Amino acid sequence: MLPFQIDGPTGRRYSYRELLTSIRNVSSALLQRGFQKGDILCVISENCCEYPMAVHGAISIGGILTTCDPQSIDIFVIGDTTFYALTSYKLKNEIVDHDAIDPKNAVAAMFYTSGTTGRPKGMMFTHYNLLAHIYQQSHPSIAFSRSPGEQVYIAELPFCNFYGWLLFSYLCLVNGDTVVIHPIYNATRFVESIQKYKGTVLVLVPPIAVDIMQRAEAGERTAFASVHTIISSGDALSADFLRKLQQLTDIRRVQQCYCMTESGRSTMLEWDDDSNPGSVGRLIPNTEGKDYFNVSSADCRDADGWLHTGDMVHYDSTGRFYVVDRYKHIIKYKGIKVSPTYLENMLLTHPAVTDAAVIGLPDLRAGELPAAFVVLKAGSTATQAEIKDFVNEKVSPNNRLRGGVTFIEKVPRSPSGKILRRKLRDETVRKLYITSKL
Repeated sequence: MLPFQIDGPTGRRYSYRELLTSIRNVSSALLQRGFQKGDILCVISENCCEYPMAVHGAISIGGILTTCDPQSIDIFVIGDTTFYALTSYKLKNEIVDHDAIDPKNAVAAMFYTSGTTGRPKGMMFTHYNLLAHIYQQSHPSIAFSRSPGEQVYIAELPFCNFYGWLLFSYLCLVNGDTVVIHPIYNATRFVESIQKYKGTVLVLVPPIAVDIMQRAEAGERTAFASVHTIISSGDALSADFLRKLQQLTDIRRVQQCYCMTESGRSTMLEWDDDSNPGSVGRLIPNTEGKDYFNVSSADCRDADGWLHTGDMVHYDSTGRFYVVDRYKHIIKYKGIKVSPTYLENMLLTHPAVTDAAVIGLPDLRAGELPAAFVVLKAGSTATQAEIKDFVNEKVSPNNRLRGGVTFIEKVPRSPSGKILRRKLRDETVRKLYITSKL
């Protein structure tokens, strides 16, 4: 039988029985320290094998889980409430008494939105909400794999994000699969882990997909021989990119899905292998959350009760959806809408580019100018003019990078892989202001 978890760096394996023992240890330790039903436990940690143990231990006794990106603690310290923090516990393999839980209404977890366009808001999920997400994702017509209990997931998505946490702490547990855990993402270690542990399913974000394609182009195609499925989310990838990735790696299923914290993990996903690579799939049932934490529902919904996601999409006759961009990210050049995602996907086709972000810089005459921020591949000698010309020759005049190209070391992203455009824009505008004053 496959283990539940493998610690990637050390190779230490944890069985399902050890998981159960650890859950009891955590729940016992929390109760001894005064933790009660309805209390909130905030886990601030990089990915580790103890993460699911702490999570299940708190939730099993009626606690509410929330998480925080260890790289963004300053955002959380000014947060909504006071949290319990678990740092250590005494090992006691015993079943503990605790208050009864109403799984239909009791909040089990609270995850904060990415905050890409505003202040993060806590979204609450009941036990039933979580179960609905888990079981609809386990359905044979939707599941990432048709053979549960035989899959090895290489976990690079951060557990502090709802997408990574639910997938690697719950879905794999229900299916009897194995999760290989690493603290943080490292491209070289990621590939080595796939080869060492024979990874079969990769659930990732666009920058990791770009890393895989570039390694395949460099001759490392056989490194992904055991992989049969890649699922990407966070930001949209072009159909051309996904087709090229599939051709270079010979991976059978390369798809993307649509996720948002408010509705839980995947809201849209392909239901079969015969899919359109540019689509994020069809709507999935039972993707609901309870409500925001300490935020009035009336402030977040329209008159008919609908939550506006802020995404610009279209769908075809088969019910498949295609994400164009977010409304707030659209650049308005002389009144004409320019999609930054479209330009980013174009930039990623350049052999010297490993990551890219496009934002609109303020301009008195044009309103906004599309500007690119590019991360070059190690050892590359490409120039800013070369990258700019590469894009401008392929796009219409209105989509040209009139705001220029800037080389940066790293594109700022949220734990879920979304580009933090507001941060990039604010920093750039501030630098331009300082320069103009010199």
